[in-house]
Amino acid sequence: AEGSGTMSYKTSDQVRAHYNEKQEQEEERAAQSCELLPAGWEQRQKKLAVEARQHGAFSSKGPDPVAGSGKRDSGSGVPEIALLQVATFSLEALAKTLEAANDGAAKLPMEERAAFAEAVKRAMNAMT
Repeated sequence: AEGSGTMSYKTSDQVRAHYNEKQEQEEERAAQSCELLPAGWEQRQKKLAVEARQHGAFSSKGPDPVAGSGKRDSGSGVPEIALLQVATFSLEALAKTLEAANDGAAKLPMEERAAFAEAVKRAMNAMT
């Protein structure tokens, strides 16, 4: 409608051109807003999402593996403590697995048992 009160009709080509122009303007605004993000931001976000999924896959569903071992934060930056926590978690997972298969399905060779016992003994002696 124009200011004189008469109606004007647009051809389909004019209408199409009008909406195409609006679409292009929206795309330009979207592209400009993406340019405001730091370089590599999208790839970094994808990498962080993958890492979060990986950490979730390795998280413990049961009780804290070092529960009852005293203060957990004392010397938390020491690599030996981190190794001890990993070993504790692994041993608890092993115990759960063997307990679940206590019907004799998990027959372990005597050589493997002896090697495991020796490794645990050495670790216990090294901690004292």
